[in-house]
Order: sequence, then C-alpha cells, then structure tokens
Amino acid sequence: MRMKNIITGIGMIAMGLGVNAQNCPAYFAYSESAEYKAENYAPLYEKWKKSFDDCVDTKFGNNILIDAEYIVTAALDATPKGDPKRADMEAYLVKAFDKNIQKYPKEANYYAAQKVSYLRYYEIGNNGEWLAAYDKAFTGDASDLPSSAMSDYFYLGQVMLDGNEIQFDKMLDVYNSIKGALDKNIERSNIEIASLEKLDSLGTISKQQKASLAQKTEQRQAYTDSYNYVEGSVAHLYTCDRLIPTYKAQYASKQNDLNWLNEVRGALLYNECSDDVTFADQVENQFAKLYCEQNPDKCKSSTPDAGATTGGQPQIAANDYSTGLRMVQRKQYSKAASLLSKVAKDSSYSSSERSKAAYYAAYAYLQTGSLGNARSQAKKAASLRGGWGDPYLIIASTYAKGANSCGSTLFEKKAAYWFAADAARKAARVDPRVSSKANKAAANFEKGAPTKADMFKAGVRPGQSVKTCYGTTKAR
Repeated sequence: MRMKNIITGIGMIAMGLGVNAQNCPAYFAYSESAEYKAENYAPLYEKWKKSFDDCVDTKFGNNILIDAEYIVTAALDATPKGDPKRADMEAYLVKAFDKNIQKYPKEANYYAAQKVSYLRYYEIGNNGEWLAAYDKAFTGDASDLPSSAMSDYFYLGQVMLDGNEIQFDKMLDVYNSIKGALDKNIERSNIEIASLEKLDSLGTISKQQKASLAQKTEQRQAYTDSYNYVEGSVAHLYTCDRLIPTYKAQYASKQNDLNWLNEVRGALLYNECSDDVTFADQVENQFAKLYCEQNPDKCKSSTPDAGATTGGQPQIAANDYSTGLRMVQRKQYSKAASLLSKVAKDSSYSSSERSKAAYYAAYAYLQTGSLGNARSQAKKAASLRGGWGDPYLIIASTYAKGANSCGSTLFEKKAAYWFAADAARKAARVDPRVSSKANKAAANFEKGAPTKADMFKAGVRPGQSVKTCYGTTKAR
C-alpha cells in the first residue's frame, strides 16, 4: 500500500521532533512511546484514536493517517471476531480512509480502492456494497490504482457471478473497467522503464533514477501479474456466443454511451466476432453517429463504406478510421489496409487512433501477403504507442512468412527466422502482457533457424555477422 511505501512508521518520529508537543500531545503520546519504537502497534489503538479525533486536521494529520494502517489494522488483527471492541476499530479504519479521500482528491480513487480491499479483508460490509464501491473507485482516472485492488475487484465479480448475485453483463462491465486500468498502468510503466533503461545502458543513470527503475519494474510486475490473472480467468467466459447476446441486451440502454460503444466494437474486433454482421454494423453506425456529433472535424470521410447496410438502411458516413476497422472485421483486408495506413499518418486523428489504425493496417497487409507494408505499419504502430508489444509480433510474423524469399541459399533463408525470434523477444521485453505468447513464438521461430550443422556447412561460426535481405544479425 502506498502509505507503507511513502515512509516507515519509525521514520515519522523525526518529522515531529523540534515541534512543540503541546500542539498535539495526543500525537506524541503514541508516536514517542516505547511500543511505537518497537513496532508493537496493537496496544496503541486508543492513543492513536485520540490523536485522530484531536489532530487529524492539523500539521500532524498526514502522519496520523499513515499510522492508521499500522495501528488500526494491528489492533483488529489482535482482537477476536465477535469482540464488541472491533466495531469501533472498524469505524475508525473507515474514517481514516475517508479522510485520505477528502484530503487528497487527486488520489481519491486510489484510497477508495484500498478502502474496499481492507473492508473485504476484515469482512466489513457485503458483496454488493463492496462491488458498488469498487465500481465507483474505477470510474474516471484509473492511473496509479493498486494492482491488488484490480485483482480483488475481478475476483469479487467472479464470486458474485458464480453465486448468481450479478449477471454476465455486469461482470463484463467489471472486466472492461479492470482491463482498461491495467492497460493504462502497464503501458505507462513500460514507457517509463524503457526511458530509465536507456539511461542505464548509457551509464548515465543516477542513484535516484536507479532506485526509481527498480521500483517501477517491481510495480509493473505486480500489474502484469494482475493482468495475467484476469486474462487467464476470462478466456473461457468471453466468447462470441456470450458477448454478442449480452451486448445486444445492453444496447438499448447504452447506445448513447460513446465509451461503451467503443468497448463493444473493440471487443468484437479483438475476439473476431464476425458472425453477426448486422449487429456489428448497428454498433458501428451508432458509434459513428455519436463520434461525428462530438468530432465533426474528423468525420469528412473520403471513402465509401463498401455499400454496407444496417436493417435495410444505408450505412451512415463514418470517418475513415471507423470504416477501416469495419473492413478488417469483414475481412476486406486490401481495402482496410489502404484506408487505415492513410489514417495512421493523418495528424488530425489522436495518437491512440493512429496507432490502432497502423496496427490493423499491418494486420490487414499481413493477411494479403504484403509483408513489407505490414512491417512498415507495425513499426509505425509501435512508435506511436510506447510499451505496446503486439506490433512486434506482427513484425516477427512478416520475417517468418517471408523467409523463403529472403536469400538464395537455404542457410540465408533459415537465417530469417533469427530476425523473427528477435522481434518476438522484443515484444516480450517491451510489454510483459504479451510475454508468454511472445516467448513461445520466439522459441518456435528458433526451430526454423539454422542448426549447428547448417552453420558448419555454411562455414559460419556462432557470433559471426550474417547478412540477409532483412539486414545483418549474429549467428547463434
């Protein structure tokens, strides 16, 4: 928890030294005690409680709130369930978090999520109350939310789904909230870590930056663990035959929610749910309508949408980005690639839209066998969105698929698989979310690369530079 990371309990004593104890005698009554120095926190609850009541809004308030995690939780842990004293402790634990939320509005979601985690741990409340509180905490800015809360939020949703306390559509909302928060935090961490690693490789990193790198790497791993837990748990649940009926049922009440429509279109595309084209068109139509109302400058489409219709009505004009994604969904890869590659270099679109456009242009080019264009667009996608590993997997696939056309000898053709393996490993390195599949892909590509026998026949030694149509690499 952040409070423990900010400063240790003992360290806070120094912050109070030199200050007139009469400003808040209740604070010094516990913070300068032998128990506090020995980290024997449970007996200090009553003294801490008085300091909270008397001084939480003074200059000692921050220290008192930090100590809440140590002292109140220690007291709860030491008090048997059923003991009437626990009710008072539980109430003050809630008060401490509520005060943090009030004092630090920019971090309100963080403290709100931590509050729910503690309420669940100490069984204060019920599933419905906890889920509603998590829903609120995950609304708005999800940056810097604790990874533990993300895992717990998802687990709570699963428990309630299994117990018929919520329906699948609600669980889908929970999943979307968590996935969005995880993606945001992991990608931010990836970018920050890459920047610090560059300094480290150049030998220009400071001690402070070195410590920051270690902290951010540990934090990213925690987010990645949560991501893998969530994604590993939903694979058997979030199938097209469940997603489409659920989205259809939600459509009437959520059709004017642009964010929801965007989530639906993304889920249908990502999961390749192409069986119900009519519903996909309906979602795209409504998204285009709302999007263009809010962004009229981006809705001057220069390309007709392949004559698509919805419910017998002509497809409304969408922007090129939306149209291109729809073409990918319909497997109209040549048209999609051409249109989306144009969007990727159009500065009137956001960097997020341009990166996705470049990625799906790369995917579409890959399906048509235009490997050079696929590689070019995948590189553009990676450059527009730092910390994203998927484009490198497309790059790896282009190297592997083009191996037979790269070089005049069997050795040269096989050497192309070293490029594929390296690109897959880079995907794993820059984005832990794809590390599992990327490492598996790299291992498979290595199987196609030259063997020691191949290298011996070609007169190539390990570590020697090898030139191919893709560039130069090292034999291994």
